[in-house]
Amino acid sequence: MKSFLQIFGSVLIMLGLIAAMGMAGDCDGKCMENANPLSVVLLIAVGSLVSMSLGAIMIFKAERI
Repeated sequence: MKSFLQIFGSVLIMLGLIAAMGMAGDCDGKCMENANPLSVVLLIAVGSLVSMSLGAIMIFKAERI
């Protein structure tokens, strides 16, 4: 159970980081018609923060087992 929590927590942290890095999309103002609206960017940001925090909680809980 301890190794499962550590591995799954690490995966959640990595996926949260990837989502946080890719949420804005780099278009340099040249493709604003294809850019994400602010509501989608905020939704992805909240989801990535939740993913990273849950991953950290799982890793901390695994250390107590």
